[in-house]
Amino acid sequence: MKTESQNKRIYKWLKAGNKINPLLALNKFGCLRLAARIFDIQTDMLEKDETIQRKMIYIGNQKEYTEYQLIK
Repeated sequence: MKTESQNKRIYKWLKAGNKINPLLALNKFGCLRLAARIFDIQTDMLEKDETIQRKMIYIGNQKEYTEYQLIK
C-alpha cells in the first residue's frame, strides 16, 4: 500500500482551513523540515488563486516559530 507524501498530507491539512507550525507538523505528519515542505508545496501544488501566508510568532522579543496558513 502506497502512502501519501508529507507534502500532499500537509497541503490537504492547509486546504481544509487549518494552520500549521513546526511542532504540529512533527507530531501530526512526522515532518522535521516544515519550511522545506512549504517551499515544495508552493512550487508544485498550489492552485492559481492560493497562497501560503507566513506569520512569525514571538515570545517577548525573540522569534519562537513560524505559523503557515493557506489563503485563497
